[in-house]
Amino acid sequence: MVSIGVSAVIKTIVYLVMMYISFWALQSIRLDRLLKPNFERQARMLYILMSFALGYLSAEFVLTIFDLSQLYSLLF
Repeated sequence: MVSIGVSAVIKTIVYLVMMYISFWALQSIRLDRLLKPNFERQARMLYILMSFALGYLSAEFVLTIFDLSQLYSLLF
């Protein structure tokens, strides 16, 4: 039961860290050239949604690689 709780905490931390990293990385992209002027709130929401999507995908990748590495240890 304790291992399930620890796993949930680790997954939550990985998701939050990857969302933060993706938000930080997305700020280097100049989307203001692509968006209409005077739509700053929508641009901020787009950044946040894109960071959630990119953070989720990258966190799933990291967690899947971690799970697969644990399963590979059973082969040998």
